[in-house]
Amino acid sequence: MAHQDIVRLPEWTGSGGLSSTVMATLAVLLAVAGGVIADLAEPGFFFRDDMQHYFMPMFMEIGGQLAQGTWPAISLRSWFGGNLVGEYQYALYNPVSLLLYWIIHWMADPAAAAFFFSVFHLAVCSLGTFFLARAIGLRDDLALVAALVVSTNNMLVYWFAASWISHLVAFAWSTWAMSFLVRAAADPRHVVPAAAAICLTLTSGFPQAAIAIAVWAALLAGERWYRTRTLMPVAGLAASMVCGVLMSLPAILPVAALVEDSVRPQGISNEGFNTALLGDLLKFSFPSHVGLLNTYTGFRPVTPPLYLTAWFALPVVLICLTRRTLSAPAVLLPFGAALCFAVLAQGPDQLGPFRYPFRYLPWFHLCLALACLAVLDRAMRHVPDRTGTSLRNTCLALAALSFVMFALSVQQQPDLWRIHAAFFVLHLGFSLGLPVMIRRNGRTVGAFLIASSLCFTVATHVAWPHNNVLGKMALPERPPFTAENEVTTGELALQLTGYVDRERTEIMEEATSGNAFLFQGGEMINGYSPISPRGLAKRLCMGLFGWTCPDAAVELFRHDAETGLDLADLARIDRIVVSRDDHLDAFLAHKPRGWIMAGEGRSMTEFRRREPLPSQPGHLSWLPPGVTVDRTLIVSDMEESHVLGAGSSYHGGRLILARAAYPGYRAELNGQPLPVESHLGVLVSVTLPADPSGELRVWFVPPGQTVGRFAAGSGLGLLVTWLLLTGRTPTVGRRNWTW
Repeated sequence: MAHQDIVRLPEWTGSGGLSSTVMATLAVLLAVAGGVIADLAEPGFFFRDDMQHYFMPMFMEIGGQLAQGTWPAISLRSWFGGNLVGEYQYALYNPVSLLLYWIIHWMADPAAAAFFFSVFHLAVCSLGTFFLARAIGLRDDLALVAALVVSTNNMLVYWFAASWISHLVAFAWSTWAMSFLVRAAADPRHVVPAAAAICLTLTSGFPQAAIAIAVWAALLAGERWYRTRTLMPVAGLAASMVCGVLMSLPAILPVAALVEDSVRPQGISNEGFNTALLGDLLKFSFPSHVGLLNTYTGFRPVTPPLYLTAWFALPVVLICLTRRTLSAPAVLLPFGAALCFAVLAQGPDQLGPFRYPFRYLPWFHLCLALACLAVLDRAMRHVPDRTGTSLRNTCLALAALSFVMFALSVQQQPDLWRIHAAFFVLHLGFSLGLPVMIRRNGRTVGAFLIASSLCFTVATHVAWPHNNVLGKMALPERPPFTAENEVTTGELALQLTGYVDRERTEIMEEATSGNAFLFQGGEMINGYSPISPRGLAKRLCMGLFGWTCPDAAVELFRHDAETGLDLADLARIDRIVVSRDDHLDAFLAHKPRGWIMAGEGRSMTEFRRREPLPSQPGHLSWLPPGVTVDRTLIVSDMEESHVLGAGSSYHGGRLILARAAYPGYRAELNGQPLPVESHLGVLVSVTLPADPSGELRVWFVPPGQTVGRFAAGSGLGLLVTWLLLTGRTPTVGRRNWTW
């Protein structure tokens, strides 16, 4: 008996006379509607937590550099988080993201910019899911259902879109990559768009997306080989993956260099942190079941339900059991992928640079929703109700299923029984209506599932307007704690503080967290860096959000034997804000006489220099005795160039710049390369030759740029070769790869 085709590519049939363009437009509009519902339930929904003090401030900074015609590889406005190409999550090699950064740079309200950015990618996700569902053979109205339930998924919206936006960006593009991979397995001409979509996914800043694409491609390759017993479809998938990865290397190599020079945790471990609990994962169909998670605030219930796939998932399975249609070939690929992502979500919670395995949940939800809709499609399209099971018995089974899910939800969170009861009534009503719709008019099932899913989306946002783990920061309208209530241009500040209660307005009026200071202007040593550059992390014990420890004051003012200065002088820090706790005690015990109190608040104390530091051209901080700067040619974030002179008192030494020593800095004197090192683990230093006279140029080049460009060029070359080969092949029999 011949093996059935698991991946079917039927011709577009439309839905009730609607064209393909209309259906695709509806997929986008449904995603936008979901975003509007979220923002109406809680204004500023998409501007929370990391969107406030990590992503949006730097997105706007990147957009500003682009508007000035500058490639934003680094930013001097934040030392700790200013290695933009190395941080990866800023997606600097994703052309769509760059365009959006440029657009939102012109928006005055960061909350509005966050709404635009998030909803745009929810729409991209919805459209990609729609085409993916079509690619695996779903009819267009059920593909629209898949687009809706994925683009309004609780994990995707409440976590990714509202805070961890780089995860949404990568997930959105991964749906396109998965769709084109399915088509590339059947038609070699789709290898090019598949490679492009993979490149967009891998350059979006979410490393787990690479694992997700690899899992999908591997399962698809296995299915194709098993069905065709030929390696030609596998070759198309391999070409897509190889070319996509090669074109992504310019974005990946700088990240690898920064990770190597960081204190980011590595290795393999599993303490259950941010891992999905299997018991909750299996309760994927009742919309109010509140799952548990070992997360930042400890082991706790997490709202809204992050384990929900779709309300109809289990009812569809039950209905198809009565019709004996669970063996539909199209279900095997998405169901196999869902199983893989369910396993990945269990951990380990640290696997090399990858952590927080519950981030695989959206792919689990995506694949499980596709699998459920695939069996529903087969039940309505191909298989009549042959079992003789009455509609009444089916409805009784569905009612029992709803009640069991309701009871389990109340059992876990009895204090939410009123919410569970309301959702139970909705779930019961829609569950009883589903078999009736299927039996009487199968073409209206898609509209029924869309309407009911939107109803649950509204109910969810009414019950839980926001995520109960990721908080809302109280951002002040003015710069954080400045004596003059404004920031002096070119002034560099440092904040010495531990935990900052970001939800308290009175605290945030004096302190800052992460990159939030960028909204008001100014430059700071602090910033936000999940990778955590080694120099500042070790010297000032600076952590994820740019927070420090009391010992930072000791290192900040430690005497440097080579220059006779301390780090505060060499970094040319003008202002230091210290929290009124152990940090202030340590600061007062070690600060030199040149620092005086300039202001005192309820939680922070500000210090400034008694006398400003002597002026230096560009970002020069220290010149060896006998070396002078005759003139300065160029000063920018990426480079600076000075003409040096040397007197008789010069006997060698190093030149130090007040720049964070990221991997990738280079220097040359009169065209001859010079060694570049980090001084005190923090600052860029250049070792000068015996005769330092001439033009000194110091500039930043993303690590691995040469190799990355060569790899990207090779990937493009392979795609061109592939096009030339497949362009001369006959199109008949393309589904069987008869070239």
